[in-house]
Amino acid sequence: MRDLTLAFVGAGGDGAVAAGDIVASACASKGLHIIKTEAYGPQIRGGESSSTVRVSGEPIHAQSDAVDVLVVFSWADFGRFRDEIALADKAIVFHERGDEPPEAIASRTCFGVPFAALAREAGAAGAKNVLATGLVAGALGLPLDAIRSAIARRFAKKAPAVIESNLRIFDRGVLEAASLGPLALEQFTYETGTPKLLMSGNEATALGAIHAGCRFFAGYPITPSTEILQFLGEWLPKLGGSMLQTEDELSAIGATIGASFAGTKAMTATSGPGLSLMAELLGLASIAEIPTVVVNVQRGGPSTGLPTKSEQSDLFQAVYASHGDTPRVVIACSDVEESFHATVDAFNIAEEYQFPVIVLSDQSIAQRRQTVDEVRLQHEVRDRRYPGPEDLQDYQRYRSRPDGVSPMSVPGMAGGIYQTNGLEHDEQGRPSASFQVHEAMNQKRFDKLEAVAERYRLFHRFGAERPEVGVICWGSSVGVLHEALQKMGEEAGRVGVFAPIMLAPLPRHNMQTFIDSCDSILVVELSYSGQFHQYLLSQVDLPRQATSLYSRSGGKPLLASEIVKALQPLLVANRMEVLA
Repeated sequence: MRDLTLAFVGAGGDGAVAAGDIVASACASKGLHIIKTEAYGPQIRGGESSSTVRVSGEPIHAQSDAVDVLVVFSWADFGRFRDEIALADKAIVFHERGDEPPEAIASRTCFGVPFAALAREAGAAGAKNVLATGLVAGALGLPLDAIRSAIARRFAKKAPAVIESNLRIFDRGVLEAASLGPLALEQFTYETGTPKLLMSGNEATALGAIHAGCRFFAGYPITPSTEILQFLGEWLPKLGGSMLQTEDELSAIGATIGASFAGTKAMTATSGPGLSLMAELLGLASIAEIPTVVVNVQRGGPSTGLPTKSEQSDLFQAVYASHGDTPRVVIACSDVEESFHATVDAFNIAEEYQFPVIVLSDQSIAQRRQTVDEVRLQHEVRDRRYPGPEDLQDYQRYRSRPDGVSPMSVPGMAGGIYQTNGLEHDEQGRPSASFQVHEAMNQKRFDKLEAVAERYRLFHRFGAERPEVGVICWGSSVGVLHEALQKMGEEAGRVGVFAPIMLAPLPRHNMQTFIDSCDSILVVELSYSGQFHQYLLSQVDLPRQATSLYSRSGGKPLLASEIVKALQPLLVANRMEVLA
C-alpha cells in the first residue's frame, strides 16, 4: 500500500492532534507527501478533537475520502466526528479496551488496546497518544526511526527525561503491534526522498507576506486566521518590522491602510465577520488608492456560524462588499503552496496598482498541514511606483495616466505633499463634488482594474483538452477535482477543469474559451446558495440549458467521490446524445 490515511480521535488532552503531527513530521522528513487536517468544535478549551493524516509516495491534492486506520481513545468523543470520518472497506480500528465500539463499527476489524494502562505501566501516563503512534507505526511499517526523531523534536523544549519517557512509550507501542499478528491491511511501502517542508496554509500565507516585503501587520485574533497573526508576531520584529494586535478588525484595517500610506508594505488577516467590519475602509483604500492586502480565511457562516469549519460562502462579500463603485482585486488559493504565491501576487498587485487586494483562503487550506518542496517557494516581487524629480515639480497625486497608476509619494518626500481622505477628489487630491471629476476618477480607478486583468491571467486548467464535460470550481475545491479525475480512470479523459485563481477581475476570455469548448458544464462549490454560480452568470456566457450546479453547505470536507457521482449522469447524458 502506497497511500495510507490515519485518523486519531479523542478528548482534549488525549493528544490526538499531537499524534497526527508526529506522524506527519516524520513522513515529510522521508520525502513522502502529506496532508494533515484537524477537526474540533467551537469551544475555547477542551472538548473533542481529531487529526487525520494522509501519507503517500505520490503527489496528493486533498484529503482522502476514507480512513484506513482509525485510533479512538473514546467512542463518546468519536460521535462528534461520525459524519466526517468514513472508514475504508478494509479499515482497521484500534480503541481503548473496555470502551466497546458502536454497533455500526463493531462489525469492522477492531482491536481493543489498553492505551491508558500501558502508558501508566511505561511510566508516561499522559502519553497514550505516543503509544498509539508506536502501535500504528509498528503495525503498518511506517518509518520508526523518523518517528522517534519527530518525537524528540516535538519535546525538544522539555527536560531530557520527558523525551526519554516518550521514546520509551513509543517503543512499547511498537512492541504491542508485534503481538497483534498479521493484519488484514497491507503494510505501507515507500521510497525515501528529499525531505519536504511541512507547513499550514496560514504559515505559507505569512511566509509569502514576508517574502513580498511586508513589514507591518495589524490584526485581531479570529478563527481560523489567527496563526497568521501569531507567525508574523514572532518573525516581523526579527526582520525590522512590527505586528500590532488591535482591539477589533476596524482598527486592524485602519492601521494597515495608515502604514501603507506611510510607505510600508502592510497586511491584515481575518475571517468572515471581521471582513464585514472592514467593508467601509476597503472603500477608503480604493478611493484613496492606497495599497492594502487583506487575507480572509473563510469559515462557515453567517454570523459566528461554524468558526472551525470550512465553506466557500464569503465570495460575494469579498467581491462586492462596500458602498459605491469600489474596484478591488480578489485572489483565491487552492492549497498550501498556492497560499504563498497568492499572497505575493496580492502584494505585487496592491503595490503596483494601488488597490485593496483580498486573498481568499478557507479553513481547510489555512489549517491543514501539507508538504511543500522548498525550491518552489520563489516568486517575483514588485514594488510601488514612487514619483521622480519630474513628477515632483508639479506633483499631482491622482494625475491621469494611460494605465491609471499615478506615482505615490510618502510623507516627508520633498515636493510630494498632497491632500487625501475618503472624499472624491481631483488630480491634486482636493475634495470635489463635481460630476465630471467623479466620472473621471471612477474611470481612472477602473482603468487600473483592466490593466490588472490584462497582466494577471491567473487560473488552473487541467484534464481533457476538448472536454465533453467542463468543471468550473475555485479555491479548496480544486484539489478535490484533481483527486476525482484520478479516481475516474479512462473516464477522466472526457472531463476538463477550469479553476480561476483571480476571481476579480475574472479571466473572462480564457474561461469563455473553455466554456465554449465543452458540451456541458458543471459548477462545483461549497456554498448552499451557489454564490460562485451566480457570480459566473454575471461575468461569462454560461449555457443555461447545459449547465449544472453541485453546491452544498460547508461543515464537512468536499470529497472526490461526491464529484465523481455528480459527473456520472452528465457523462451518460452526453454519450446518449452522441448515440442518438
